[in-house]
Amino acid sequence: MSFQICATRILKQELTSLTHPTGQVGPLIQSVRWAKSRFKPIAKSKQFYVREPTPQDPEEHKRLKFLNNEYSTHLRALRTHFLKEITERPKRTQTQNTSEDLRQLLLENDKWNAQVAQEREADMARLAEFDAEKKKLRSERYQQYRLDRMIKAEEKFLAELENPFISLEDLDKEIAHAIDSKVNYNFAIDKKGNLYKEEEPKLLEEEPENTKSE
Repeated sequence: MSFQICATRILKQELTSLTHPTGQVGPLIQSVRWAKSRFKPIAKSKQFYVREPTPQDPEEHKRLKFLNNEYSTHLRALRTHFLKEITERPKRTQTQNTSEDLRQLLLENDKWNAQVAQEREADMARLAEFDAEKKKLRSERYQQYRLDRMIKAEEKFLAELENPFISLEDLDKEIAHAIDSKVNYNFAIDKKGNLYKEEEPKLLEEEPENTKSE
């Protein structure tokens, strides 16, 4: 009892010092429920009290149970639907974004392929033109080379025709001329480019007439 009196006095002092929420100065009344302590026994009026269960109508109980089951089923279905919607929405959005990105990449790839194909065709045409020009130039050079060889062969043939043929009457004379016109290939060259030829051996002097007569 003394504890309750002290608590009541403290509460009254606090109430007098509080301000009204609307701004008016005055006591703020607050109801306090003092619960019984756990160690105190049950009141005598409730000591042998047994609560009787509320009477239920079987039909009403059956109907309420059916409605409760139906409500639970609908609620569970809605939760499942919303959960599926929430979990699949990012995937669907991601799939749509991925499909759109893939479509853009395919379009860009087709564009690049067309550009590369056009450049490749231009390069192939340029290479074909270059090869044709090269073959044409090679053919012209070969034709000119053959023509030059034919001209040189013809000139050589004509030059050989112009040279006099050696007849039997001139054979001894030509042999003597060939013997007299010797060519000595025995020579040396120093570092400065000077040419040193071998001295030709002197021919034997003619023998005296008396020797010939003998």
